[in-house]
Amino acid sequence: MAAPNFWDSPESAKQTVHMLKSLKAVIEPVRSALVHSGDLEAMIELLAEAHDAEVDEELDNGLDALTAEVARIELPAPTIVKLTVGNKDNIVTESYHAQPDQPGHAHQPQP
Repeated sequence: MAAPNFWDSPESAKQTVHMLKSLKAVIEPVRSALVHSGDLEAMIELLAEAHDAEVDEELDNGLDALTAEVARIELPAPTIVKLTVGNKDNIVTESYHAQPDQPGHAHQPQP
């Protein structure tokens, strides 16, 4: 979008901005869940060194929150995107494997 001639073709620019927003809508929740899982991993390491009731409770609450966060992540149906870089066309296939029982949604762990 910072390229000097990006906005010369408004329709193409609009499509690119739309695609970027769509990708961010998928990537940001996943990135956030990964950050939270890293925080919980650090708590597990602390608990392995010495038991602490407060950290244990915080870990339990964090695991519940992470489970809910992951359950809210929605993955779009597979798409094929044509990208033009310079004067070369590239075909990019995005493939997400949704669970058959919950199409388009994150897999729910079974008890």
